[in-house]
Amino acid sequence: MITRIVIIMLLISLFVCGCSDKHSPVQVSGELEIGHYMISPPKGYWYFPRKYLGKFKASNDIFLITFWKDKEAATRKDPDKMGAFFNFGVSENKFNNFDNYYNNASDSGIKYNNLPSETSILNTIDNWSCKQSDQGVYGIECISLRDNLITIGVYGNDKGLVFSKIPLLQKVLESFKIE
Repeated sequence: MITRIVIIMLLISLFVCGCSDKHSPVQVSGELEIGHYMISPPKGYWYFPRKYLGKFKASNDIFLITFWKDKEAATRKDPDKMGAFFNFGVSENKFNNFDNYYNNASDSGIKYNNLPSETSILNTIDNWSCKQSDQGVYGIECISLRDNLITIGVYGNDKGLVFSKIPLLQKVLESFKIE
């Protein structure tokens, strides 16, 4: 149930552009520091900056930043016109291992499938587990169980477009650090 709530909150946050501290998107120019996390989103992508508070009051609290390739896509509320986009999310971690996370998701009705062989490179990155999902928007979602649950993924309405972003997703995952 917790996972379903987190996914629903993720999707709601994704489509609500007014959830940021600033009302204009900012272009990525390098590494971002988010709390004690460091991440290098794809250069040139756009996002709405948000303040990371670092504490979660409830199990369904989530911190989410979405990155779009172009500025126009960042301001669209129509998911059919957004193209592929990346999410970076942080939420409370109540899971002991990846199987525990995926079993909980399955019990909540969320279905993950193993990655096709051409994308399996993502599962060779230490401390990350990646699977494909299709919850109305196709995605490749990677999780890391740290002090918090970290989610980094690429999503879109076109599976081919999402697959074309796998090299970028790999770079983002490899750039992730905890300070």
